[in-house]
Amino acid sequence: MPSRHSLAAGVTVRPLELSDTPRFIELITANRGHLDRWLRWSSSIRTADDARALIDTFAAKSAAGDGFHCGIWCDGELAGGVVCWYIHRQNRNAEVGYWLGERFVGRGLAVRAAAWAVDQLFTVEGLHRVEMQCGVANSASRAVANRTGSPTGSWTTSCTGCSSGSGRDGAG
Repeated sequence: MPSRHSLAAGVTVRPLELSDTPRFIELITANRGHLDRWLRWSSSIRTADDARALIDTFAAKSAAGDGFHCGIWCDGELAGGVVCWYIHRQNRNAEVGYWLGERFVGRGLAVRAAAWAVDQLFTVEGLHRVEMQCGVANSASRAVANRTGSPTGSWTTSCTGCSSGSGRDGAG
């Protein structure tokens, strides 16, 4: 599964580790209003134990070849993450998501990270379809998905999902 990878000068992705817990919880907490509006998981991260549990879950998924959660690092600072929620080997598909702290939005970090994840899933994992879900009203996230292309396989966006327990309208 993924290891450290440079996306641009000063920008890397790597799997989150337990030692990243303080930075992870700090970023989620500082951006609660920005993230919880759109992400289906961020509202459940309230304590360091919650953060460690999520990091552990994705470490196990990565070890099993069933997904990953990589931190996006900008000049050594945790800026967000790119997530592969699952890899369905039989159907050869996966779901990718990404998130950024508010002050990191608009720098192309999400586009680079999502493109890297999609490329990993198509070329390294040999998948045929990668999906991304986002809220219909999340125009920034939809734009990232539209700018993230792949020359092979099928990259689809499905704009649906729930956030903080409330349903959202979907569009494809």
